[in-house]
Amino acid sequence: MSKSVSKNKENQSKAKQMKDDLPFELEQQFILRMPKGPSFQAQTEALRKAVQAGSQNVKDRLSIEFQADQRHATVRFDGEALSAKLVDLPCVIESHKTIDKKTLYKTNDICQMLVCSTEDQDAKEEEVDDTTQKKDKDKKFLHNHGVTPALKNVRKRRFRKTMKKKYIESPDVEKEVKRLLKVDNEAVNVRWEVIADDENENKEQKPEVNLGGLEIPSPSSSAAVVQGGEASMTFDNDLHELFKDVSSSDEEEGEEMRPPPNEEEDVNIMDSEDEASRGAAGEGKSQSSKAVPSTSGTKMERKQDTSTSDRGSLQTQLQQLESDLARLQEKRNLQEEIARGVGNEALRQRFQADVHTIRAEEARKEAEIARVKSALDSS
Repeated sequence: MSKSVSKNKENQSKAKQMKDDLPFELEQQFILRMPKGPSFQAQTEALRKAVQAGSQNVKDRLSIEFQADQRHATVRFDGEALSAKLVDLPCVIESHKTIDKKTLYKTNDICQMLVCSTEDQDAKEEEVDDTTQKKDKDKKFLHNHGVTPALKNVRKRRFRKTMKKKYIESPDVEKEVKRLLKVDNEAVNVRWEVIADDENENKEQKPEVNLGGLEIPSPSSSAAVVQGGEASMTFDNDLHELFKDVSSSDEEEGEEMRPPPNEEEDVNIMDSEDEASRGAAGEGKSQSSKAVPSTSGTKMERKQDTSTSDRGSLQTQLQQLESDLARLQEKRNLQEEIARGVGNEALRQRFQADVHTIRAEEARKEAEIARVKSALDSS
């Protein structure tokens, strides 16, 4: 095991050394900045005019020789040599070309600048480089300024440092987790509960539909209320009785609009009684009373069945609401006990927020229970 670890360390060190030994990659385009001062002004203007004119002898007059590190170079123009250093700009600059001085074409992205300096400036920079630490070795090639005077020290003023992801472990959370695990190990009996988000519950719940006094709960509540085949059968019977009553009332309204056949039969029976003088009037009346059905009696029976089914559904709903209220109270008591035993303030606030939510749910259940009880009393 130790041999494999040592081999991995050796491979990592070799890879790092090879990475450091690789030459710096030079960009295709970079900015050449000549030194400032009246002594270099004529040389700078001559170089600018030669580049803008596109003369053929620019390659003969200008030469740039980079050293092995690809960061230091020697610039020669018209026989005069200048030392230069390749630095990285704070941001990327786009370079464009134009043919008719109206349309611009992007040619490349520039992020490097070759800064030429004199021998005195080189000596000062070498003294500063010797005092810098090894970890700041790459920072000496970062240019803090832009290409214009208005962007002086722009790297520190407008560009923040690169954020690095750091895994910070909170000691308070770690201590609390260890304490909870220790308490679980010492406890005789441990109970746990998965608390669903209130937002998901609100999305799943649907509003209740009220059809003529018969309440149809949402799918989530109906799954909790209806248990077994008997409860589902009673729920279907209630709906059947309700719609049956509605259809029968519609038929009765239609029958009242047209003359019923039973009344015609009564008239015929009375005519036959007048024509036949045999003294059988009592028997004719008894037969006619048997032939005519009593609609008022059937209406009363149906109303009684409907009221009985409504009362049964209300009682079932009341029992379910009371059981839900008891479950919520038990859950709230458990959350309050846990909140009292938690030492972390953030966790305690979380449990207290859950307790407030459960209390609001209890108040809603109590209001529903009061409404169902009032409906039972009125029925």
